Amino acid sequence: MFWLPLTLPLDAVPCCGLFIKDPEIKVKNIALMSLSLSSLSLDVTLAVTNPNLIGITIKTLNFNVFYQDGENWTYLTCGSQKDIAISKGSCEITIPVTVDNMKLMSAIVFIVAKGTITLRIKGVAVLSLLGFSPKIPFMHVTTVPLKLPGA
Repeated sequence: MFWLPLTLPLDAVPCCGLFIKDPEIKVKNIALMSLSLSSLSLDVTLAVTNPNLIGITIKTLNFNVFYQDGENWTYLTCGSQKDIAISKGSCEITIPVTVDNMKLMSAIVFIVAKGTITLRIKGVAVLSLLGFSPKIPFMHVTTVPLKLPGA
């Protein structure tokens, strides 16, 4: 949370300010959209809760996707979106990402045999709020079944 000074009308109490709370950003879901020998497509859905009385804008939202390979996390792909208007309350943002399966080849036999892949999403949203640009980090680890919806 940060404190934002505002200029108020003469009839307001002097030296008052407005407290702006950071929005909460969580990874709500990672869904397998397509799977082929050449690529893996995912939809990453973020749940955003804005507790403020005014809307905010996410200037940039960037995240990286890693998969768990034993004890290590191996980079797969990234996702991003710009200029996202968030009204007060809650909303969801879905960002599609595609993974070139060549990056998975070292572990593809193990992953296919297991039938799941454990992913870590790690990112940051940079807000644009009345001249300030606070950064809101987020991270989530989940295991995704390698079965397409309806299959």
